[in-house]
Amino acid sequence: MNKFLKSNLLIIILLVFQTKYIFSNETHLPYQCLNDDSNFQLIIKKFEKDLSLFKEKNLFSIILSDLTYIKYCYEKEKQINKYFEIYEALIDDGIISKKTYKNLKYDDNFFKKDQWERLFLNYILSKASYKRSSNNNKLDNYFPKSEEEFNNILKFIEILNIEKEENFKSITNLVYYSYLENDYKYSNKVIKLFDTYLISAKELKDLESYIIFAEKKSEILKKTDVNYCKTFYDQDIKKNLSINEIKNLRNYYTDLKIIEINDQIAKIYENLFYCMPLSFEFSEKYSEILQFLLNKKNSKDLDKVIKDKHLQVVFW
Repeated sequence: MNKFLKSNLLIIILLVFQTKYIFSNETHLPYQCLNDDSNFQLIIKKFEKDLSLFKEKNLFSIILSDLTYIKYCYEKEKQINKYFEIYEALIDDGIISKKTYKNLKYDDNFFKKDQWERLFLNYILSKASYKRSSNNNKLDNYFPKSEEEFNNILKFIEILNIEKEENFKSITNLVYYSYLENDYKYSNKVIKLFDTYLISAKELKDLESYIIFAEKKSEILKKTDVNYCKTFYDQDIKKNLSINEIKNLRNYYTDLKIIEINDQIAKIYENLFYCMPLSFEFSEKYSEILQFLLNKKNSKDLDKVIKDKHLQVVFW
């Protein structure tokens, strides 16, 4: 019986594989968008023609795989808005959805479960790049979002949240690169989201993710709810970013990662320092953390970075 099932499964996979190439000219496939000498316009034309057929046949794994690569063709042809239209239509059609995440057959070799993060980041990073270029690169890392764009990012997070523990790093990455902390008009939703994942990070003992969510929350509180800053510090930061917690950084992370994480911690304390306003308790606590790190055996580069940070605290 098992052999029969396996044989049938193999036949189905082969049929799906063949279907892909019946509908698509082998010389104009989306993965070839990565090649500089490809004919991007022909690949786009074939992709758009195939898309309707793939949707009709419910070949969602092929659609998602192609969508991951076709972005590069649209970028090179300066047609990224068309890519956004197609991507957002797939969200509206329910192809990029929690239902698809749950029901997709991940053993067909076209689209794997760990590729969702890359697919979502394609949208987020391309949107950010497009918005920055449209504003003469004056937006730094942030990009203003329409209500649709904001809700799409929340949908991405909800999809990954189906398997929250397995996808927690991916969720953190999506939040990190989305710069939701600057979306002040959605502040209530954003703060609620950060609170949810701060709790999850503590439950999963994921200090690095906790620090990222805490920095994001401190940033939006600084601009929208200064009265909550003290509560956030007393109830969260004070006990979860103590020296006892920070000392574990020395055991698990490289110097480069410690520098990166320390930069996040610095932003948390600096945001709280200006939020209160000018509460010296925050600067003193961060100074204690830096002093603790300085007292450890560090590389010259790490030692220099920490000393520079220590000096910066004086000028807050």
